[in-house]
Amino acid sequence: MSYIGNPLTQGFDYIDKQTFTGDGVTTSFTMRDPVGKEEIIEVFVAGVRQEPVVAYTTNGYNLNFTGAPGLGDTIYVVNNNSPIRLNEPPLDSIATANLKDGAVTQAKIDASVSLGGSVFKGNNGTVGNSLGDIFRVNTTTLSTNTSINTTENASAAGPITIAASTVLTVNGHLSII
Repeated sequence: MSYIGNPLTQGFDYIDKQTFTGDGVTTSFTMRDPVGKEEIIEVFVAGVRQEPVVAYTTNGYNLNFTGAPGLGDTIYVVNNNSPIRLNEPPLDSIATANLKDGAVTQAKIDASVSLGGSVFKGNNGTVGNSLGDIFRVNTTTLSTNTSINTTENASAAGPITIAASTVLTVNGHLSII
């Protein structure tokens, strides 16, 4: 499709549109965003623009036709009041490989997320989940089932206790210091 203007760097911004297919029976369709007034949306059935309030009404997320669109009729809805979506990727479409190296830092991770439970103390004060200080402080009780794989080396400062019903499987190497 041609356009006039400077070359695009990020793609088109767009107003929200949705399509549905009539089955000759269904009169109510659920939209992505709520609509406060019928006049805010443009509705087309089989390519013919429909009259707000006469051919359809809205109630929150519901688009309600006064008569069911015909079997196979394409229903095209443009919501002029919805948020503009700027190159919004589909849900669950971002993979780790798509993230720039170093883009996610500890400061951007929710505090409730555990990054291994390490705490380091020493010259830099107490630093949670950070590398490069003198003392690593760890808890003394293992309460989550854990496996040390054959290709892994692990170490822990002891003594340690393994909680009841907790399994520690060591196929690699484990040193308790």
